[in-house]
Amino acid sequence: NGRADLARDAWMKATQRAMGGLAGRNRFVHLYLNGLYWGIYDIAERPDDAFAAAHLGGKREDYEVINEWQVKAGPADAAARFRALRNLASPARYEQLTRQLDVPRFIDYALLNFYAGNQDWGERKNWYVIRRREPPGPFQFLAWDGEHTMEKLQDNIVQRPFEMPFRLLEALRVNPEFQLAFAERVRQHCLGDGALSPKAC
Repeated sequence: NGRADLARDAWMKATQRAMGGLAGRNRFVHLYLNGLYWGIYDIAERPDDAFAAAHLGGKREDYEVINEWQVKAGPADAAARFRALRNLASPARYEQLTRQLDVPRFIDYALLNFYAGNQDWGERKNWYVIRRREPPGPFQFLAWDGEHTMEKLQDNIVQRPFEMPFRLLEALRVNPEFQLAFAERVRQHCLGDGALSPKAC
């Protein structure tokens, strides 16, 4: 589907911001090289440590950044610690998780990708997480490379428990506190004038 290819990724990020989250910005430009027109290009902010410092304050070294399990900034074991978030049914484990993951923003991120039917999102592609190291903060997921979204009305990506971040959602879905939090974010974003309501979209 070649319709609106350049608009989709920008829409994903703009909608994540409309949901109250952090996301890079896009800018469409006409590109000329030595006077020769090359067409319209989509320039996008990369969510790295410089991006985090610019948008969240502090210095680049204050942040951890993981992209598709690759540590882009921070200690070498950052991805391993992030991967260890599991076994989350007990209240004690869930409480521990809430100190490591911004759960409301994670729900928003999942809802956004579900809504858009993101076909290019999974264990090893197209996700970033950022967190502040000093002072310590929770990980936040950021929309990234969302070109394969809203392609067909029939797209349904909800049932992918074998992939990340679906695997984390699968671990969380048995927790009653998470279930209530998920329902509240659906109410906030999908109903009324929410960011995922038909009017807003």
